[in-house]
Amino acid sequence: MSIGLLASANNLVLPIWFIWTGISLLLLFVVAGRSGEASPREPESTGVVFFLAPVGVGLFVVWVMVSAFWNEMAVKSGVSTMTGEHKALLAVIAPLVPATLGLMVLRGRTAREAIGLSVDRIRPGVLWGLLGITIALPVVWWSLEASMQLWKWIGYEHDSKHVLLTELGRHPAMWVRVAIVLAAVVVTPIFEELLFRGLLQTSLRRVSGSPVAAIFLTSLVFAVIHDAWSAPAIFVLSVGIGACYELSRNLLAAIVMHAAFNAFAIATSGAL
Repeated sequence: MSIGLLASANNLVLPIWFIWTGISLLLLFVVAGRSGEASPREPESTGVVFFLAPVGVGLFVVWVMVSAFWNEMAVKSGVSTMTGEHKALLAVIAPLVPATLGLMVLRGRTAREAIGLSVDRIRPGVLWGLLGITIALPVVWWSLEASMQLWKWIGYEHDSKHVLLTELGRHPAMWVRVAIVLAAVVVTPIFEELLFRGLLQTSLRRVSGSPVAAIFLTSLVFAVIHDAWSAPAIFVLSVGIGACYELSRNLLAAIVMHAAFNAFAIATSGAL
């Protein structure tokens, strides 16, 4: 789900963001000082890439195919542009199908350990995710504000909210609103973090041997698939999630961080 924090500029006064930024920098300093002991390290073997990378490509193809099939069904039903109901169901189904397939394929212990998906590390995953979003959110907000000023200066016209946030604010049907929130806070974070952090970033790190390069390249791809106007802030968010994932080696941390960001975006959008 694309960024929806623009409306928060009107809801949260500037001093709060300054204070939050200071807290963020302090926490970042503490985390950086303890990064050497922060996470377990698995053997760096490139062999697992020959399994993870094809799975990632396959899940991406499934996601595209499900989206295309749903759009085609909407056209065949006589709808020239997708209704709110179509958009809500697509937002849930498109990531749910590949996410489910991915978790089924990666059910083996070795594969799950390789991407940091472990049921016995739920608590540290949640804590890392909440810490990560606390640190990253002010930076994402400042990058969004800076990019908005740049777009305004060069005359680039764009939407101010993700299409689903717009739909959430105007659609009267409760099930549609619940579906959109469910998609943004649960289904999409699971699928996108499984794909981008668990499969893509892990594969790039193991091939290159550089966590920094893996985070940077993954974040570029992550930003490209989102709305162009929000790409700079999305890139910053992705770098934060990628760093949190590398430090914790816990996929749940990335999922929680992503979900918390989307929840914050919805809460501050005025759509509820």
